[in-house]
Amino acid sequence: MEQFYQVQGILNRGFVGQIAYNISLPNECTELNINFEFDKQKLETITEEHRQYVLNQSNYKLNDEQITALIFNSKTELQLSVMMNDVFIGGIHNQVNPKQIHLTNNSATEGFIPQPIYKGNIKIIVIAFSVIQDNTNYKLSLGGTYV
Repeated sequence: MEQFYQVQGILNRGFVGQIAYNISLPNECTELNINFEFDKQKLETITEEHRQYVLNQSNYKLNDEQITALIFNSKTELQLSVMMNDVFIGGIHNQVNPKQIHLTNNSATEGFIPQPIYKGNIKIIVIAFSVIQDNTNYKLSLGGTYV
């Protein structure tokens, strides 16, 4: 299997949005593998800044235990959606990190549709629902086997 594409990026706290990567496949493939991973999924320590942020955002009076639970249950949530030649072929929306997607003509990772992998354009969309820490690093790679 050959690696066709790799990219890295950094997201900062509060980013919500989508980042699209368009990769050209010059030939048909027998299989595709997409790998996506990121760091800083959860907070490891609570600072006074975190506590103040929760208090400022809440419309309710919270005690220390509730504030701590809210902070430790917060997470960075980054998901993937994939298109091939402008046709949706699947998405992965779970908390697994790293996310690994395997696609062939006969089988596919849960959330994806098995199908022939034609030459053309693969669009991988990183969807950021929540980023809770500055300098959150991510890495995306695409590989496969040409026919």
